[in-house]
Amino acid sequence: MSDHFDYKELYTNIIRRQISLLGPQLAIAKARGVSGLSVDETGTVVAYQGDPKKILNDLISAYVAIFGTIVLESIKPIMEDFPNHHNNEVSSPPSTTI
Repeated sequence: MSDHFDYKELYTNIIRRQISLLGPQLAIAKARGVSGLSVDETGTVVAYQGDPKKILNDLISAYVAIFGTIVLESIKPIMEDFPNHHNNEVSSPPSTTI
Protein backbone atom coordinates (compact mmCIF):
# COMPACT_ATOMS: atom_id res chain seq x y z
CA MET A 1 0.00 0.00 0.00
CA SER A 2 2.76 2.49 0.82
CA ASP A 3 4.20 2.12 -2.70
CA HIS A 4 0.77 3.06 -4.09
CA PHE A 5 0.73 6.19 -1.90
CA ASP A 6 4.29 7.09 -2.91
CA TYR A 7 3.45 7.00 -6.61
CA LYS A 8 0.32 9.10 -6.16
CA GLU A 9 2.34 11.64 -4.20
CA LEU A 10 5.16 11.55 -6.76
CA TYR A 11 2.77 12.08 -9.67
CA THR A 12 1.01 14.89 -7.80
CA ASN A 13 4.28 16.66 -7.02
CA ILE A 14 5.36 16.47 -10.66
CA ILE A 15 2.00 17.84 -11.83
CA ARG A 16 2.08 20.67 -9.31
CA ARG A 17 5.60 21.60 -10.38
CA GLN A 18 4.39 21.77 -13.97
CA ILE A 19 1.39 23.87 -12.87
CA SER A 20 3.87 26.42 -11.54
CA LEU A 21 5.69 26.44 -14.90
CA LEU A 22 2.88 25.99 -17.43
CA GLY A 23 -0.23 27.12 -15.57
CA PRO A 24 -3.00 24.94 -14.20
CA GLN A 25 -5.09 24.53 -17.34
CA LEU A 26 -2.32 23.12 -19.55
CA ALA A 27 -0.51 21.15 -16.84
CA ILE A 28 -3.66 19.41 -15.60
CA ALA A 29 -4.94 18.77 -19.14
CA LYS A 30 -1.67 17.05 -20.06
CA ALA A 31 -1.74 14.95 -16.88
CA ARG A 32 -5.34 13.92 -17.53
CA GLY A 33 -4.26 12.76 -20.98
CA VAL A 34 -1.98 10.12 -19.44
CA SER A 35 -3.62 6.72 -19.66
CA GLY A 36 -4.31 5.22 -16.24
CA LEU A 37 -4.01 8.49 -14.32
CA SER A 38 -6.96 10.22 -12.62
CA VAL A 39 -6.30 13.85 -11.68
CA ASP A 40 -8.65 16.29 -9.94
CA GLU A 41 -9.04 20.00 -10.69
CA THR A 42 -6.25 20.97 -8.27
CA GLY A 43 -3.67 18.70 -9.88
CA THR A 44 -3.90 16.03 -7.19
CA VAL A 45 -3.72 12.45 -8.40
CA VAL A 46 -6.72 10.68 -6.92
CA ALA A 47 -6.03 7.28 -8.47
CA TYR A 48 -3.92 5.43 -10.96
CA GLN A 49 -4.32 2.10 -12.69
CA GLY A 50 -1.61 0.16 -14.47
CA ASP A 51 2.16 -0.03 -14.34
CA PRO A 52 3.29 2.88 -12.14
CA LYS A 53 6.67 3.21 -13.89
CA LYS A 54 5.00 3.39 -17.31
CA ILE A 55 2.59 6.01 -16.00
CA LEU A 56 5.56 7.97 -14.61
CA ASN A 57 7.33 7.78 -17.96
CA ASP A 58 4.17 8.79 -19.83
CA LEU A 59 3.55 11.72 -17.48
CA ILE A 60 7.09 13.02 -17.87
CA SER A 61 6.93 12.48 -21.63
CA ALA A 62 3.73 14.52 -21.85
CA TYR A 63 5.48 17.50 -20.26
CA VAL A 64 8.72 17.02 -22.23
CA ALA A 65 6.64 17.17 -25.42
CA ILE A 66 5.52 20.70 -24.49
CA PHE A 67 8.46 22.18 -22.67
CA GLY A 68 11.43 20.10 -23.81
CA THR A 69 14.05 18.47 -21.67
CA ILE A 70 14.14 21.40 -19.23
CA VAL A 71 11.25 19.54 -17.59
CA LEU A 72 13.73 16.87 -16.53
CA GLU A 73 15.74 19.42 -14.59
CA SER A 74 12.59 20.77 -12.94
CA ILE A 75 11.59 17.37 -11.59
CA LYS A 76 14.99 16.08 -10.43
CA PRO A 77 14.51 17.57 -6.93
CA ILE A 78 11.10 15.91 -6.73
CA MET A 79 12.56 12.53 -7.66
CA GLU A 80 15.27 12.93 -5.02
CA ASP A 81 12.53 13.14 -2.39
CA PHE A 82 11.44 9.62 -3.36
CA PRO A 83 14.43 7.36 -2.63
CA ASN A 84 12.43 4.23 -3.47
CA HIS A 85 12.31 5.37 -7.10
CA HIS A 86 15.34 5.44 -9.33
CA ASN A 87 16.60 8.95 -10.07
CA ASN A 88 17.87 7.70 -13.42
CA GLU A 89 14.26 7.62 -14.57
CA VAL A 90 14.62 11.35 -15.20
CA SER A 91 18.30 11.57 -15.99
CA SER A 92 17.67 11.23 -19.70
CA PRO A 93 14.64 12.05 -21.82
CA PRO A 94 11.97 9.39 -21.52
CA SER A 95 11.14 7.48 -24.68
CA THR A 96 8.18 8.94 -26.47
CA THR A 97 5.99 7.88 -29.32
CA ILE A 98 5.15 11.44 -30.24
